[in-house]
Amino acid sequence: MSRISIAVIALCVTTASAPAYELTLGGLVQPAFEYTSADPALGRAEGGFVLERVRPYVIGEEWFGGVRFFLRIEADASPYFSLLDGYLGAEQKVGGDGSWRITIGQMRAPYGRQMMVWDAETQLPDKARLTTIEPGTQLGIMANLRVPHASWLEITGGLFNGEGRNVVNNIDTNFLYVGRVAVRPLGRDHALGESSLDGQTQLAIAADISWNDRANSGAMGNYELYTTLLGADLYAAWRGVSLYLEYLWGTGIYSDNLKSGKPDFLMHGLNAQAGWSLPFLGRMYHRFELVGRYEELVANDQTPLLMPGDDNQDQQRYTMGLNYFQDEHRLKAQLAFTHTHWAPDFARKTAGFSSDGVFLLLTFRPEVTVR
Repeated sequence: MSRISIAVIALCVTTASAPAYELTLGGLVQPAFEYTSADPALGRAEGGFVLERVRPYVIGEEWFGGVRFFLRIEADASPYFSLLDGYLGAEQKVGGDGSWRITIGQMRAPYGRQMMVWDAETQLPDKARLTTIEPGTQLGIMANLRVPHASWLEITGGLFNGEGRNVVNNIDTNFLYVGRVAVRPLGRDHALGESSLDGQTQLAIAADISWNDRANSGAMGNYELYTTLLGADLYAAWRGVSLYLEYLWGTGIYSDNLKSGKPDFLMHGLNAQAGWSLPFLGRMYHRFELVGRYEELVANDQTPLLMPGDDNQDQQRYTMGLNYFQDEHRLKAQLAFTHTHWAPDFARKTAGFSSDGVFLLLTFRPEVTVR
């Protein structure tokens, strides 16, 4: 064999085994205008322009021997700098259309589909209130398995410090456990998102569970708060119509009610929202979307209420929205009208309260990718 042939073969082998990489730099800017007819805390109307989100982010990927290594760093620069995501991981496809993935760092715990959806790709300007009592962003490790020969089934579990975002150590040495099982018979390869802009058919049903142990201290001594959350969600999309349902139920139990000075409590939340991408022809195809949502949240059914409109009061919200997509979720405008009602709570001696609001949100998310 000639030297030239050997050189060509060596070059081909080196090229084939060389790692491929991809680096994406992006930014998210979301200016907004908000108006509320009656703010519970202020007792009057409030409104004005706000800078909802300013977020730079970096996404990196590199492949070695069939394994994809990845990282994501995202920060919020408004009103002050704060890290949102900071994680790395590895993923590999296996036989039978299965795959495994391991992620470590600060990330969103695998609980609640809407919580897991990126903030830039939501169907309404804000997420449902029940996401405020879900685990959210945590520091820890997460593993995901798409079952081989049953790729419609995904199992995800995570072990986290349970201290919340940007707490870099486990203060109380306790842990948060989170699990999610999802069945995705239709559109299983579609990324998590909202709004049926591509018209693809999707169906996903999931169940979630989380358990957290938080150490606390009070005037009477130290105590623990054990929080258990159970939830289920469903997402369906077909020809521009989308539907999302989520229900959450949970308990908060104190190790010592005397030391905590607080009673055990229940919490529950509901989110039901739907969207219709209007079937205009030509350039207006899937540019406009009508959205509606009903939600309810009771974050704590026992804590004394300080005033009508308290965060722990039974809160019901009705929202109607109109979206315009110039470049899908990368460049869009969202207008939402909301009526919020806090139901009277006779047991906790608090009257009802109502408020109306308008929320206009603009989104621009440019990216550049280097390969």
